[in-house]
Amino acid sequence: MKKSWKGFLALVMILAMVCGTLTGCGSSSGSSSSTNTASNTAAATGSNTAAAGNSTTASSSGKSYKVAVIVKKQDMYGAWLALACEAEAKNYPGITCDSFDYENDETKYLQICDNVSQSGYNLVISQTPKMDARQAIKEIQDSGAIFFHISSAGWEYIRDEKLAEGMTCNEYSLGEIVAEQAAKDLPKDAKIVILLGPAGKQNSIDRDKAYHDVLTKERPDVQILDEQIANWNKDEAMKKMDDWTQAYDHIDGVLAVNDAMATGAVESLLGNGFTDWDNMYIYGIDGLTDSCTYISKGYMRASALQDATVYAKKAFELFDQNNQGTINMNDPNWFTFEPSLVTKDNCQKQLDYYKEQGLLK
Repeated sequence: MKKSWKGFLALVMILAMVCGTLTGCGSSSGSSSSTNTASNTAAATGSNTAAAGNSTTASSSGKSYKVAVIVKKQDMYGAWLALACEAEAKNYPGITCDSFDYENDETKYLQICDNVSQSGYNLVISQTPKMDARQAIKEIQDSGAIFFHISSAGWEYIRDEKLAEGMTCNEYSLGEIVAEQAAKDLPKDAKIVILLGPAGKQNSIDRDKAYHDVLTKERPDVQILDEQIANWNKDEAMKKMDDWTQAYDHIDGVLAVNDAMATGAVESLLGNGFTDWDNMYIYGIDGLTDSCTYISKGYMRASALQDATVYAKKAFELFDQNNQGTINMNDPNWFTFEPSLVTKDNCQKQLDYYKEQGLLK
């Protein structure tokens, strides 16, 4: 009998232990469910507070963020900017980056902005067309996303009216760095022509002013034969150069306020059988594939580079700070950076980079 009683007590104790274990598992499961729910709620609200600048950084909080990049990809600079942003996004765990091509079509740009504003993006980095996009910017911001504008060219009102955060390369410096190189290179009493962007465009004005300021100060012997608008366009620049070679007996150099026009001048001369490249001095601004190629061949002397990777790094750096709550990107600031110079000495390095990125075949 005693033996049976001991067996009964042992059975009771085993049952108690089993029940306790089951109760503990139930409690743990409930706690986990509560934690997950709180975490999911935080992640959902974090997507919105990211735009308000109050959430923790994506790289440390485990939250996810979506970035949209809107560019004109047939423009080599737009394609480069998209690739630079996609590469930079990989440095931030939890951030995905999608690029969209508006194909130089204002209607398509607005359609993309509408789609982006309805698709839960947290940051929109935009290279923008020549149009009034106030409504599109507001629509994106109203969706809870941050709008970050690349380059102020033609979009000075975004900066002046503080509609959104943005960044540009210092336009005056772009012209200045080129003119300083030209001042060193040009022969005594050189005769040059200048190709300009669209009338009234501040970036064209700033670059041209830098050309004049530097040459007036450092090379007063240089004679500017003529300045003509070619609207950033290679074909128009070719036509202007054709006209100049007919109008003037001798031209030593061309200063263009962008690369497309500089390469247009080169192609005009090539098309007319020009061969004396040792005594021709052509300069541009942008440092893109065509100009770097022509510099390597000796057809151009230099170009100012506004590096797309600088834009990408700054945009994601600011977004990360915004997500940590150390800044608020909805309180707009405007950022500038300084250009670098591409010459015969370093153009191959830039060309190799473009090849690695798939921007040059």
